[in-house]
Amino acid sequence: MTYMGKVIKVILLIEVIIILGIGGYFLVKPKLSLFREHDSCRANYACGELLVSFSESLSKEEISSFVTKLGLKINIDHGSYYSIGVEQGKEREWAKILSQYPEVRYAELNRVVTLQ
Repeated sequence: MTYMGKVIKVILLIEVIIILGIGGYFLVKPKLSLFREHDSCRANYACGELLVSFSESLSKEEISSFVTKLGLKINIDHGSYYSIGVEQGKEREWAKILSQYPEVRYAELNRVVTLQ
């Protein structure tokens, strides 16, 4: 076998090892997902997260202060609504609590919708 033939053989062997390594990783890696179904959840939704819209009269600073005083965290400001982080498994409870405040227009689960 020529020198170039040996080099090509080694390169192909390295490619196969890399491909098998990457493929093996995806076979054994843990399945991580924000979406799961658990006891307090009958439908699928993003766990630990609510979509909340506040009164238009509130400033972003007032909204941030309101959320912080409740011990919650703003994940994402979507403009007209916010993604608010809550304790996993307590999403429904927090949605009810937040909905009772006059500052809150709505608080709901961030449901997962599957299109077919």
